[in-house]
Amino acid sequence: MKTLDLFEESFDHLTVQGAASLLNVSTATINNWLKLGVLESTHLGNKKVLLKKTVEELKDNISKGRSEKLQKRANKKYINKL
Repeated sequence: MKTLDLFEESFDHLTVQGAASLLNVSTATINNWLKLGVLESTHLGNKKVLLKKTVEELKDNISKGRSEKLQKRANKKYINKL
């Protein structure tokens, strides 16, 4: 096992693809949310990762209708999928 593989999907972090899967959206949507400041990322090695806790909190906020920023945007079509 490569050392980097350990960080691709850990208990605390998700890759962009892992976050997209958890939120049932595309990786392009995750990248858009990163640009908009809805989510934040960091780098582990050469991989962009997101804190799993933050992604789970966003999922919870969206499902409970607490994310005004996303509901006002075209992204609102994803809310019903969560």
